[in-house]
Amino acid sequence: MGNSLGFAGLLGFSGCASAAGAKSGGVKIGYMYPSNDKTADIELAREIGFDGIELQTAFNGGAMKAFKDKETMANFKAAAEKQNMPVRSLCAGFMNSYPFVSEPKAVEYISDTIKAAKYYGAYCILLPFFGKGSLLNENGKFDESKFKPLVERLKQIAPVAAENKIYVCLEAQIDAPTLMRILDAVGSEWIGVYYDTANHHAMGYNVGDEIRSLGGRIKQIHFKDCQGRFNSKNPDIDACIKALHDINYSGWIVLERNFEPATPIAYWRHNLDYIRKHW
Repeated sequence: MGNSLGFAGLLGFSGCASAAGAKSGGVKIGYMYPSNDKTADIELAREIGFDGIELQTAFNGGAMKAFKDKETMANFKAAAEKQNMPVRSLCAGFMNSYPFVSEPKAVEYISDTIKAAKYYGAYCILLPFFGKGSLLNENGKFDESKFKPLVERLKQIAPVAAENKIYVCLEAQIDAPTLMRILDAVGSEWIGVYYDTANHHAMGYNVGDEIRSLGGRIKQIHFKDCQGRFNSKNPDIDACIKALHDINYSGWIVLERNFEPATPIAYWRHNLDYIRKHW
């Protein structure tokens, strides 16, 4: 997870739907939406060639309009349907400032996000653990003191996820064995992993091996290259793709972060086409 730069300022661009940006079969690729509660990016994301979106929302003291306000939600749903751009997943990015393991209203916030995901027809939500919400200690290792409250709260969330048939997926900079230990302690098929190639690579983990180890626990995946365009080998996106093939991954791949704000169309199309040539 990281900053997603939107297209709103480029809506005057014409001729986006070139052959290079056209959609193709074999894999579905989503665009991580900026948290601005405006629907303008949906159309251009479609024209560039994305298959759907991962929706975020602005957050201020519990006000998350795209996840709770009926009018805002209706506007997003209508705009997505008009552009044939399904809302595949929701990102609860605000939890980075309101840590899931300690925020008093965390279970309420995530429960509301789950219900919003069902409204949009999404498949999963991303529950992030970065910034204030990090699960790491000062040495960059998993903070064991957070294990118990994390598991307890996930157990509270699990029935809501099961009722609404929405996967709650943890995205955190902790290794695969620790992620599996957490999921095993929760004991719900509706709590899974949202794997991010760059975040795990930055921690020194072998992303290909981790993907194979986690297998079906990965419900959705973020692809991003620490240098921007695929494949700088930072991480090795080819190795990630091979690992996904090895586990027969059939979910969506969501692209996150625009490293070239001056030329976003060329940037996104390069990465879209790079993925699609492997399927």
